[in-house]
Amino acid sequence: DLKSSQNWKLIDLRDTCSELPQILKQFNSISMPFPSLDYTSFDLSEKQKILLVCSKGIRSLFVAKMLRELGLENVFSLKGGI
Repeated sequence: DLKSSQNWKLIDLRDTCSELPQILKQFNSISMPFPSLDYTSFDLSEKQKILLVCSKGIRSLFVAKMLRELGLENVFSLKGGI
């Protein structure tokens, strides 16, 4: 349920110069541009839901798949991007 923003961590995979839309600023968000993404920085024991966003939804889908393969379960990609 995206309405409860405290249960979600939003990870923005876009370039650092991109600004989040106002509606997404309520979430606990961090900027982690795709080219510098470090998969080892994710806590695989974390139960918090993670929403990955990028400009078109392609990179976030790829990263979500990789994190699931590493054992992280609550990872989601924003379809279509922002």
